[in-house]
Amino acid sequence: MSVAVFNENGTIYRNCFGYMDVKNSIPVTEDTVMEWGSVSKLLVWISVMQLAEQGKIDLDADVNTYLPEGFLHNRTYDTSITMLNLMNNNAGFEERVSGVPYYEYVRTNIFEPLGMN
Repeated sequence: MSVAVFNENGTIYRNCFGYMDVKNSIPVTEDTVMEWGSVSKLLVWISVMQLAEQGKIDLDADVNTYLPEGFLHNRTYDTSITMLNLMNNNAGFEERVSGVPYYEYVRTNIFEPLGMN
């Protein structure tokens, strides 16, 4: 685990804990690359809600409205999957209706407005 706490003046606290490779006892360092994991869900939700506020996403619409043709070609569900379904811990698609890759949307519409580098 890697922890960092910031305020407008800079870094308040930062430290690393545990191992990046337990089997070989290689510790986590500031250079260890971490996957986004569950923290990205919050960023997905913020992105989707911003697009919903702009009228680009209907949270109750079938998600196929926003996906490329054939994306869920093996889907066998009896009812539609909505954006709200995806936001309830089922997200993971790389792009949405914003027209830009997810990482770019988050950087431009969340991190930069908050002054986060």
